[in-house]
Amino acid sequence: MDWLKNEAKGQELSFSSPERPADARTLFRQQAADWEPDTAGDTPRFIDSELCRVRAKSASDTGPLTLRFGASVAPFDTDFAKPVGDGIKRTAFEAGPDVKLVYWQERTDGSMQYYAYIKCGVPGAAANRATEVPLRGHMTDGLTENDSHRAHLQHLLHSTKVAAEEFGCTNKPDIPTTAPTSVKD
Repeated sequence: MDWLKNEAKGQELSFSSPERPADARTLFRQQAADWEPDTAGDTPRFIDSELCRVRAKSASDTGPLTLRFGASVAPFDTDFAKPVGDGIKRTAFEAGPDVKLVYWQERTDGSMQYYAYIKCGVPGAAANRATEVPLRGHMTDGLTENDSHRAHLQHLLHSTKVAAEEFGCTNKPDIPTTAPTSVKD
């Protein structure tokens, strides 16, 4: 929180949790357990949960900083750095055997998108769900003017570790607390 308060440059901040972590855990577990491979190639339609929203209390041009967690439509073994035809250059890193970090700049509004993909086993679900339907964390930051990828990914990793513990991943993923040294700003 100190990082965020420092980056907000003295603005008074409003913190909220639009959705309850217990509800997010239930939704993720249900979606992961119910998922079946689609032989037609259709992309699953998962819903994620916004667990944190921080805004400046004053009228300002800044957007919020948000953290969302939920089931990923992309399996863990996806090559996230591979171009997908939208012209966006994604940067991807492995942060250990259970975590992948991805970020890119949106073409539409220039915002940075930060993602963490975590192997997260679900109670009562098939073992392959941890890799086929990983837990996905997503951070957007319209609040601060910090352009450090390392800083954003480090804070996303911290939040992801907390979320994985709250979600009760049965495989006990090894989530680092610092971004890999290969992440450059």
